Amino acid sequence: VEDVQFLGAKGAAGFRTFLLNRFGSMIAAWRVLDEDRNGRLSFREFCAACRRIGYHGNFKRLWAELLGEALDANGNGQVSIGDIDPATGEVVGTFKLHLMYRYGDMLTAWRQGLDVSGSGRIAEAEVAACCERLGLPLDGKKVYEMLKGARLASTGGGGAGF
Repeated sequence: VEDVQFLGAKGAAGFRTFLLNRFGSMIAAWRVLDEDRNGRLSFREFCAACRRIGYHGNFKRLWAELLGEALDANGNGQVSIGDIDPATGEVVGTFKLHLMYRYGDMLTAWRQGLDVSGSGRIAEAEVAACCERLGLPLDGKKVYEMLKGARLASTGGGGAGF
């Protein structure tokens, strides 16, 4: 495992590496960063989250780099998962958008689209089958790997926590 200080000096790339090393997936990391689950972080929330998870680096420079890389797609001066990791933001966003379009809400998507066996958990094959049913040209294995850590098990209310 690389030294945290060293990763802090590597800007956005070092931050991504830190998050993956610490949390295993960007979605799992995002769930820790975005405590209020509103899908975005203000600069103040971002700095507090970085401190809370033990990331060391120049937060102001990292913030500017993240917004610059993604050109702040949401245009509001806030960071989203897509700003931190555009690939994850795009794939997971597309997957979620299609689930919502097809099933109306995430609970129904969970029950009818993902956990069709009713086991309370989903496996890679179920994500791949869901992508196929939705007609998405996404690699089911890649989607599953990105979603790992997003609590891909029923939480009582049944639902994909991504």
